[in-house]
Amino acid sequence: MSLISFLNQPWDGLRKAGSSKFSQASVFVPVLGYFILFGEAANEYFELVIDADGVFSLWRVYWLYFGATFIAIAQIIFNVRCPAEIKQHGTAYEFVAKEEKTINRQRQGDIENFLKNHTYAGDEVDEMTLAARMTAYVEAQKEADPKTRRVVTGFYAAGLGMVLVPTLTTFCQIGVEAFGKVVYWIAKAAGYSPI
Repeated sequence: MSLISFLNQPWDGLRKAGSSKFSQASVFVPVLGYFILFGEAANEYFELVIDADGVFSLWRVYWLYFGATFIAIAQIIFNVRCPAEIKQHGTAYEFVAKEEKTINRQRQGDIENFLKNHTYAGDEVDEMTLAARMTAYVEAQKEADPKTRRVVTGFYAAGLGMVLVPTLTTFCQIGVEAFGKVVYWIAKAAGYSPI
């Protein structure tokens, strides 16, 4: 998979990422992070935090902060630029099921004009049922605004990557420590003297 094809996620795929509780909560991280990273009381607390080697380290906090900030930026751009039909319904089926019985003539005309101007020839649209028009409309909306979709995907990916770095580092450190203890106890149980 090339980078361009990875970044070219449709809006409904980005909706899945943006609807997670972590993504939604990340919008508040920059504000909270400011108080944590740059507030006097928080700095005094973090001075007490010492890593495994006895050295003061805030790098994990910074990586988590900036990673969550990137996810928050992606979430904000998504909320501003994603077509309403995708944000509200997610799939064409949901859109048709909820809107078909209540859609007014103005909205039908807007959908027909969009399809004629963007994806289909006029004759094709005229032959479609209302449900088919609505489905084609949502399918076309999924691919709308490719540059913004790439930016949103990039921010989500960068943010997730930055959050994973301290998470995986901590996981590995705990794993190595646990493995060392298991080896120690096995060696001790087998009668070998600990090193």
